[in-house]
Amino acid sequence: MGLLDAINKEDRIEVTFSTFYRLVRESAKCELIVNAVGCDVPHRYIREMCSGESEEQKPVAQVLREREEYFRNTKEAGDE
Repeated sequence: MGLLDAINKEDRIEVTFSTFYRLVRESAKCELIVNAVGCDVPHRYIREMCSGESEEQKPVAQVLREREEYFRNTKEAGDE
């Protein structure tokens, strides 16, 4: 007989307020993340939402250079 077999459908359990608050807070955070991913929110904004801190945004030119370098390196690795 497992632990889940010992629990009935409507059994009551004692939970401290701090534990209950943590459960509700984490479930709300999870729901926000799932909704953000479902709506194609960029990952950067999701990370900022979870951490509460703004990330430094790279200039577009730097991002493009890094992207070109990445593809150049992967192409060279594939040629070997």
